[in-house]
Amino acid sequence: LWATRGWDDARGGWHERLDRARQPAKADFRRVMVCGRLLFCFSAGRRFGDPARNLAVARRTLAYARDHLRDPV
Repeated sequence: LWATRGWDDARGGWHERLDRARQPAKADFRRVMVCGRLLFCFSAGRRFGDPARNLAVARRTLAYARDHLRDPV
């Protein structure tokens, strides 16, 4: 579910949460913790389900975190 609906294609990164209809819920903020949590889940999940997809999602998450969530100073 998160691999298909959780990623924000328009802004990049993960949506903060999904609503009861499994659609991105409106939120005016993003937490680094959500990105970290999903990075862990998809990294660990590379051993289950669809390993190639899970690894690709983990790599995309890591690239986003490296490029947008790091203080260059």
